[in-house]
This record gives sequence, C-alpha cells and structure tokens, in this order.
Amino acid sequence: MKKNLISATIFSFLCLFLSLSTLSLASDISVDGFIQALENATYKKISTNEQINFLNSVNFLLQSSKFQSSEYKSLFDQLSNYASSKIQSLSISDTQSLSSTTAISPTSISVSYLDLPAVNLEKIRNTILSWHNQERNLLWLPWYIYQSQLERSANVWSDVLKSEERTVNTHIRKPSDGYYNYNSMSERFRNLDISFWSDWSFSESVGRGYYKCDKTDCTDELLKSLKTTRDFFMSEKDRNWVHYKAISSKVFSQIGIGISVDTSKKRYYFVLHYWTPISN
Repeated sequence: MKKNLISATIFSFLCLFLSLSTLSLASDISVDGFIQALENATYKKISTNEQINFLNSVNFLLQSSKFQSSEYKSLFDQLSNYASSKIQSLSISDTQSLSSTTAISPTSISVSYLDLPAVNLEKIRNTILSWHNQERNLLWLPWYIYQSQLERSANVWSDVLKSEERTVNTHIRKPSDGYYNYNSMSERFRNLDISFWSDWSFSESVGRGYYKCDKTDCTDELLKSLKTTRDFFMSEKDRNWVHYKAISSKVFSQIGIGISVDTSKKRYYFVLHYWTPISN
C-alpha cells in the first residue's frame, strides 16, 4: 500500500512538471516558473510548520532515485535547492537566539506521550530539539521538526528497554534479529499505526545513564543526565558515526523523543526516532 502511495505521489509530481514543461515550450517559461509554482503551492499551507513539512516532502521526493535518474535532473536539483533554502528561511526567526538556553524551533505538542514526574516536559523537548538544531544550523541544514507520533513510538520503545532492563542489544525487536534489523523495526512502527513516505529511511538512537532526583522539580537534573548521552553522540562528529549522522542527516526532517526512568536502578533510557515526513 505504501509503495502504491509513493508511486502515486511521484506520478502526481511528474504530471505537474510535465504540464509545466509543456507550458514552458509554448510560453517560454524558465526555471523560475517552476520555482514560482512550488512557492505558490507552499503558501497555500496555512501554518509555517505545514509549509516546512510540505517542502521537506517535496525535497525528499526530488532527491529520490526516480527523480535523480530523470532527464530533468538539473531542473529537479534546482527545485530541491530552492526547497532547502526556503525551509531554512522559514525556520529561522530574527528574534531567536542561538544560546544554549534558547530552544531553536520550539515544540508545540497537543498530545504528550511522555510520563515523567516532577519534570517540565516542554522544556525537555525544546532543549533536546535545540541541541539538534543548533548543530544543524552550523551545517546550514533545515531544522528538525518535532513529531508527536515519533514521540509515541520512541516512548514505547524506551518503556520496553526499561521493563527488560536492557543495557545491550537495545535496537533488537526479535530474538532472531541482528543488531539493527530494519524490517522488524518497521513492523513495530506499523503496529503503532504509523506510516511514512518511504520504508528504509529512518534512524533510531538509544542512550542510557545514571539519573536520580528527589526534588520537586527535576527538569534540570534530568537534562544534565541526558546531556551525557548527547555529548557521547556529538563525540562521533569527527568520525561521522551513526548517532552523529542522525543529528546531521540531510534526509531526515522529523524527530521524537522517548524517555523512561527506572527509579530503583537510578537509570534513564533515552530513545530518539528520526524519519522522513509521516504520511498519516
């Protein structure tokens, strides 16, 4: 079903481009005409987040093998460059600071799947999102958008890790899996009724560490603990290893976090799910 959806979507875009190409031959419309059509479609979306999601979807399709092998590759590359530039300009606000205390692209979640006592969940989300987007800003990459359904899937998995007290093999869904089995992981998402534009285009990062707090507000204590995992991921930058690749991905556009705390073991389990735009 998903493959049919992807094919239909690509076909629709190709029809649009073919129509404009025919128009171009008749009316001598330049590449700017294609860009104007994409811009018009973007601004039909009401909110900035919807515009960014739409452009991320377009960008992902334009960079797919079907488009890149087309005779119109040069045109598609220019459209992709425009989409990336537009995402960047929509994401950046003149009033935003790049200080470590300010969330870049703050979250707005109507339904929360995190359940952490004595913790400001919005601050947790915004800080983790900010950690990612500060790095992406330095790389001139579009900022990650927070996705509540990815929060749900990440939180479900963090709960599994906590309940099983897992400290190794943290990506394995079935006993028969290897270290990182895409098919099993995709099946888990489907079981949560989450579908995407494309299979085989996601990443999962997992961390764990010490955490203890008896205060009435444990937000800063939890962030201090989570930062040790974040620093570990960032330490991979020079080698461009898998956790840093997820932070700096040119393909992924959405992120969700899961955090479960085992108070008896004084341990947290931290899961990050990254994916291309969700289609449902």
